[in-house]
Amino acid sequence: MEEIFSRPNFKEKWFPFLKEEETQIFSPRVKAILEKIKNIRELWPGEKIVVVSEFVLFLDIIKEGIERRSKTGPNLRIRLAEYNGTMNLEERSRVQYAFNLPTGGPEVLLLSAGAGGVGLNLARGLHMIIAEPPWTPGKIDQVIERTYRLPQDKQVHIWHMRAHPSEIDQFVLDRQAQKVHFVRQLLFAITGEADTKASDEAVDINEKSLPSHTVYEWAKGRVKM
Repeated sequence: MEEIFSRPNFKEKWFPFLKEEETQIFSPRVKAILEKIKNIRELWPGEKIVVVSEFVLFLDIIKEGIERRSKTGPNLRIRLAEYNGTMNLEERSRVQYAFNLPTGGPEVLLLSAGAGGVGLNLARGLHMIIAEPPWTPGKIDQVIERTYRLPQDKQVHIWHMRAHPSEIDQFVLDRQAQKVHFVRQLLFAITGEADTKASDEAVDINEKSLPSHTVYEWAKGRVKM
């Protein structure tokens, strides 16, 4: 992604797109994500939200959508911050510190999955919205763990966004299942033991001490704002 942003004239060509008319910005997925943010802020006022995507450009579109809707919707008047690979270490450190302040600071963090690796602590985030099914399940698992860090003492809610029906989403989910199945077979062949850590029955995700996972589906063309 950093390579894309460093290409000559890329920013000059990309940022004008963010000023396009509503139909170009507010896709059904963007509408659904904004609706979920609004819903979280109504049901859990004051709790911070992390929005995760594998694509920095999509996070740019979400940011533009929030800023446009903030002019008409009080629950989308939000202090935003970004954390991605186009930022230097000092910028990332400042964002992480501000987000984890007990009061004040950013209310919603737009996080690229590639930047959410080991060492990042987002313990003040009690809600994480996964914008699209990830190609690599392990990467998103690692990102989810960024909110489940000390001094986290509350349950974290993970919201998985799904379009229904969506051939793309289903294709990615099928690929995920194939990868997980392959890893389990490989580990069993090497160790002779089942991969209990990856087993669906191994962890009760509804326990108070662990993140809860919810799939948020919407029918194409039926999301209104």
